[in-house]
Amino acid sequence: MFVSEELQNPTIYVGTLRIDEPITALTDILISVVCFYAFYKLKNKQNKKPIALYYKHFFILMGASTFLGAFFGHAFNYALSELWKTPYWCVSMIAVAFAERTAINIAARTIQPKYVRFFKWVNIIELLVFMLFACYKLNFLYVLIHSAYGILGVAGAFYLYILVRQQKQGSKYFLIGIGWSLVGATIFLSQLCIGRWFNYMDMSHVLMALSAWYFYKGSVFFINDTRSLV
Repeated sequence: MFVSEELQNPTIYVGTLRIDEPITALTDILISVVCFYAFYKLKNKQNKKPIALYYKHFFILMGASTFLGAFFGHAFNYALSELWKTPYWCVSMIAVAFAERTAINIAARTIQPKYVRFFKWVNIIELLVFMLFACYKLNFLYVLIHSAYGILGVAGAFYLYILVRQQKQGSKYFLIGIGWSLVGATIFLSQLCIGRWFNYMDMSHVLMALSAWYFYKGSVFFINDTRSLV
């Protein structure tokens, strides 16, 4: 996504190595550190339930996507074509699809099977459609829309349902995390800036890292929930 020069981090040099948007790249790496930590902690839990695997997939894929984004999308973006961005865009969208699928699975115990099957098919179809448009158009906007739809829309709605219908308090962690994501998205879209050294992308990345931490706390609750049937 295009960022005007007035809002970009100033370029820095390490010797002769040019690094664009250094703070934006570092805050992207911050997200990946939180996600990799969550994956590491969850990997040590000997739990074979589908939701445990889905949570692990979400964190490792989102961590990989933001780590690659730090370099391909920001620090060395000047040396690469837009095509280089599509792999980590797709990884990010697959991670969001796992977040949706996990929420659907947890809610499934109190939803009619035919509706569960419907939501799972929609989960796959919307992922493929957004991936196709993002790669064909080479436009990050489709990645943003898919993320907003999947995290704020689908996952948010299902975790609210799980909290109200199933009384599972772990949903509160996800809803808090989604709330922080919403604040981050608002800052991103409004391009609210403290300054060039901490712009709207940097601020939204920090809030995404905080959101990922709450997702981790919620995932621990559901993986440890012995009442869960999924």
